[in-house]
Amino acid sequence: MRKTVAAHVPMHAVAYARAMQTLDGIKMEKKSKRLVWRFLRSSKTAKFGSLELSPGLTLHLEPLVTEVWDRTRIYLETRHEHLAVDPEILGGEPILKGTRITCQSVLGRIEGGETVDDLVEDYPEISKEAFEAALVYAKAHPPRGRPASGKPWRKAA
Repeated sequence: MRKTVAAHVPMHAVAYARAMQTLDGIKMEKKSKRLVWRFLRSSKTAKFGSLELSPGLTLHLEPLVTEVWDRTRIYLETRHEHLAVDPEILGGEPILKGTRITCQSVLGRIEGGETVDDLVEDYPEISKEAFEAALVYAKAHPPRGRPASGKPWRKAA
């Protein structure tokens, strides 16, 4: 049996991606991008402040990345609390702890028009945070292989 290793993106990489997405359309030199990367990588808290890229050019990171940093931190905490991967349960498919509800099935129900509150109503023993963690996990870890719908490129023509 082949053991798979899950790669997780570090929090500072999420903050960096958010900063670069927010600055879309603003041309930055590689040197400036490296400065932002190193600054975020060295940050241990959510207090980012400002970074002087060059004389007269200051990047205020606080409003750019604080929200995504906080959401990522909360997700990482709740992921370990509410989600489980056990090869003995559904072949190792990520599930909500103590259930056989997969993260992908939570995503499927949400994409089908239901809300997280609908899921909590159906499963009152499972917290809203658990469903939200499963939803984020499913979006961040799409299933490998071909899409279930067959050959989507044929529909594009």
